[in-house]
Amino acid sequence: VRDTIIVTVGNTPVVNLGADGSYCGTQMLVAGSGGDTYLWSTAQTTASIIVTLSGVYSVQVTNTSGCMASDTISLTILSSPSVDLGPDSMYCGSVVLVAGSGPDTYMWSTMDTTASITVTTSGTYIVDVTNPSGCIDSDTIVITINALPGVSINGNATMCSGGSVTLTASGADMYAWVNGPTTAANTVMPSADSTFWVVGMDMITGCSDSASFMVTVIVAPIIMQSVTVCQG
Repeated sequence: VRDTIIVTVGNTPVVNLGADGSYCGTQMLVAGSGGDTYLWSTAQTTASIIVTLSGVYSVQVTNTSGCMASDTISLTILSSPSVDLGPDSMYCGSVVLVAGSGPDTYMWSTMDTTASITVTTSGTYIVDVTNPSGCIDSDTIVITINALPGVSINGNATMCSGGSVTLTASGADMYAWVNGPTTAANTVMPSADSTFWVVGMDMITGCSDSASFMVTVIVAPIIMQSVTVCQG
């Protein structure tokens, strides 16, 4: 008696999620690709998953031949610092860029190592932040710095009491005196020593600056005169 059987040996899928370990923020686990089907311990059925929590993860892979293989990995997910310098922007004069606070360490493209820096020139600024776990995050921002108008005030610094003095602002396009007019010139009549402030704005950049001017009031001397007369 003779019998014949045809045996087809299917290839077993190869699954390797890698070694157990610690990762910053997230970790992608890849089980394979192609026509295989996947079933993770998270109930996901994709070829890869993104892991954001510490734990033990396993996957079962079945290929088109019906052969199965599986693998398991233990992951520790460390928290990563979150850095956000904000959107690219224009500023007047200067701006303070803040990368964070606390026990993290900082490295700026300017070689500063502080949590914040003061920027006074236009350019691209980058910061790398490392937390105590060794996890790193970075951010980049493009800053445009517009110069402040050079506002100044001209006029007589001294005047006699009861008189007036005209102060004239310059260096900007528009002016606003504190408790005064919105013109470059401001005629004042102080009764005592006074300081006057003006704010000037550049119409193109929108940047403004201020200046102050002190006027000293000189009190006129009082002349005493006496006359002697005879009675009657």
